[in-house]
Amino acid sequence: MKKVLFLLMFPVLCFGQSAMEYWQSGVDKYNEGDYYGAIADYTKSIDMVDLDMTLYQRGWAYYMIKDFKSAISDFSKVIESKFGEEYYADSYKMRGISKENLELPCCPDFKKACEFGDCENYNKGCK
Repeated sequence: MKKVLFLLMFPVLCFGQSAMEYWQSGVDKYNEGDYYGAIADYTKSIDMVDLDMTLYQRGWAYYMIKDFKSAISDFSKVIESKFGEEYYADSYKMRGISKENLELPCCPDFKKACEFGDCENYNKGCK
């Protein structure tokens, strides 16, 4: 049975990219300004292991191509996952900025970002 399983898995192990390789490829493409390519690779990585960090980075790539609805979705998933407080302020801020671009209520997100130490956007008429 072990030999059969190994034979079935051998092509995947030898020729398939890992989630980490897709993630790194996404980082490289993002840094080169290939946001669409970065989104594709980040999505493959997320589909493989559901990485919160990759959701966060894909949110940024969506933001860069002005797909604000998708950016909001990814930043919301990071916030809901309670991934790590070091990403909360930026996720709230970027979700707020994305909402602002769609003329949606953004002050609650800016207020939350401010609670985590990023008050840059909070004074934009939010009380």
